Amino acid sequence: MIRLLLFSTIALSLASCVLAFLTKEKAAVLSDKFAAAARRADAMANENTKIKEENKTSTAKVDELNGSTQQQKQDLEKAQAALTASEAEVAKIKTELQGAAAKAGDLEKKVAEMASLPRVPVPDPATEQLVAGLRSDLEKAKQSVSEEHGKAEQKIRELETKLSQTMPKPVAASAKNGGGKKPPTGEVVAYNEGWNFIVVNMGDKQGVTPESRLLVQRDGRIIAYLEITEVQPRFVTAGLKYPPGVSAKERVRPGDLVLFAPRVEPEVEPERGAVNASALFPKN
Repeated sequence: MIRLLLFSTIALSLASCVLAFLTKEKAAVLSDKFAAAARRADAMANENTKIKEENKTSTAKVDELNGSTQQQKQDLEKAQAALTASEAEVAKIKTELQGAAAKAGDLEKKVAEMASLPRVPVPDPATEQLVAGLRSDLEKAKQSVSEEHGKAEQKIRELETKLSQTMPKPVAASAKNGGGKKPPTGEVVAYNEGWNFIVVNMGDKQGVTPESRLLVQRDGRIIAYLEITEVQPRFVTAGLKYPPGVSAKERVRPGDLVLFAPRVEPEVEPERGAVNASALFPKN
C-alpha cells in the first residue's frame, strides 16, 4: 500500500513537471508569435505613414501643376489683350500720321501761294514775318510727319511679328471642296471723318494692291468705296467716297465690313436703297 502511494506520488510529480515544461514552451512560442505580430504591425504602420506622405506630395504636385496651367492661361489672355491694344495703337498712329501729312500739305499750299504773290519794291515786314512763320510751321509739320511715320512703321513691324507668332497657319483649300477661293474680307479699324480717311486691317498679305477696289458694306448694303493711298503688309489707309443717298447716320464707322469689289459688274438694275459697283467705281 505504501509502495502504491509512493508510486502514485512520484507519477503525479513527474506529470506536474512535464505539464509545467510544456506550458512554459507553449508560452515562449506564443510570446514569439506575439512579438512577430507586433513587429509586423509596426512595419504596416510605418508603410501606411509613408503612403500618406507620398499621397500628400502627389496632391501638392497636382495643385502646383494646376496653378501653373492657370498662370499660363492668364499669360496667354494678357498677350492677346496686349496684341489687340497694339493694333488699336497702330491704327491711332496711322490716323495721326495722316492728319499731320494733310496739315503739312495745307502749309505747303499756303507757302506756295505766298511765294507766288507779286513782289513789291519795298518788303512788307508783316508778309515776310507771315511767310517765315509758315515756313517754320511747315518744317515742324514735316518733322512731325517723319517722326510719326517712323513710330507707325515700328509699331506695324512689332504688330506683324506678334501676329505671325499668334495667328494659326493658313490651311490650303482642298480640291474636293471645289477649289473656289472666297475673297478675303476685313473691317474698318479707324476712321477720321474730319480728314476723310480710313484704316482697314487688310494689306498686301491679303492680296490688296494700290489698284484694288475695296467697298465698305453694312447689313448687306454698300455704303462707301475706298481710294487706297497706302498699302502695308496688314493695313491699308485710304480716302472715302460716298454714293448718293447715304445719310449722315449711315456713314462709315469702325467695325464695318470691307470687301473687294466684284470683278464682273452686274447688268441688272440694283434694288432701291442698294448701290451698283459700277456706280461706285465710275470709269475714267
